[in-house]
Amino acid sequence: MQDLQDAFGGFRLILSFGIMKAILKKHDLKNVSMEQAKRKNRNQLILCSCMGLFTGFFSTVVIMAATVWFCLQGMLSVGMVIAFGQLIGKIINPVTELPTIIANFRTAKPLQARMEKLMDGNRKAGTETLPGIRDGITLEQLSFRYQEDREVLQELSFRFENGKHYAIVGSSGSGKSTALSLLSGYYSDYEGRILLDQTELRQLSEKSRCSLVGVVSQDAFLFNDTLQNNITLFEDCPRQMLDKAIEEAGLKEFVDTLPEGLQTMVEESGKNFSGGEKQRISLARVILRRSSVLLLDEFTANLDERTAKEIEQQILARKDSLVITVTHRLNQEILRQYDRILVLSQGKLVASGTYEELQQKKALPVSGL
Repeated sequence: MQDLQDAFGGFRLILSFGIMKAILKKHDLKNVSMEQAKRKNRNQLILCSCMGLFTGFFSTVVIMAATVWFCLQGMLSVGMVIAFGQLIGKIINPVTELPTIIANFRTAKPLQARMEKLMDGNRKAGTETLPGIRDGITLEQLSFRYQEDREVLQELSFRFENGKHYAIVGSSGSGKSTALSLLSGYYSDYEGRILLDQTELRQLSEKSRCSLVGVVSQDAFLFNDTLQNNITLFEDCPRQMLDKAIEEAGLKEFVDTLPEGLQTMVEESGKNFSGGEKQRISLARVILRRSSVLLLDEFTANLDERTAKEIEQQILARKDSLVITVTHRLNQEILRQYDRILVLSQGKLVASGTYEELQQKKALPVSGL
């Protein structure tokens, strides 16, 4: 299924790079593999079905033979024999279905194990709790690599102060999004330390980390459920808090225009909402949770300039959270409002300062300015 989605979703890319033959070959190999798996599964089901039928037949013979013997011994009447004959199907049918159920269960176990592995990933949660962030976040010699021979981040050291706004800029592949992934706790196998006040991120329990850190990504995922459940993420929440989060995210006017309001159903992939509306919904989620830290990863990348500016202005107006934004939009008016700007290059922090300071040093990327 994923291969088909990739093929259709990337059809323009396939045509542009002339890789249709390679894609077709990939699908042929996948089809052969799937047919082999289906044939093996079908053979196992046939075998299990035959075993079930044999078990049912054997059980029927044994039960009927025992019933006849008891009848000959005068222990059962003819009527009871007939009754046994009618009821025997109710007893045997579940027995004949049991091998097929077991086979299906065994087939699903590898999928379950794989899903659990994907869900767990390489994140290891601690046990400590932290009610809030008082001072800020400190990076100490932070390094990370996806592969042994390729270091993505190299000895990053920086202090993010609570209540301030920071922008991280740099060319593609400089490690911006990776840095945010580490700050969100997505990866735990990094070198160095990430301190929230004086507590190492890896020592925090998952519940504490999730309550402290809120993430708004470039692609806002929406569930096929009500708008309210998409904002509250299926948790109970006082209506007053929900309304306040909606207002702070700039969603109030939009929600008021919906005939069913917060009970409006979100269609598959949120196709009945615009990109800006999706981002505001995603923003309302983290506002509702009152996260001490907001991590924004290219969250305005898919929006038009006017909408992006409007949403980012709302973020910059917040003074109750530490905000760290990864952005490719190097807009002078917006960048001037950040307390500090970090410039990454090839996984290293090459410069930091206010917009004016970095301009004097000519340390900012040129694109977009």
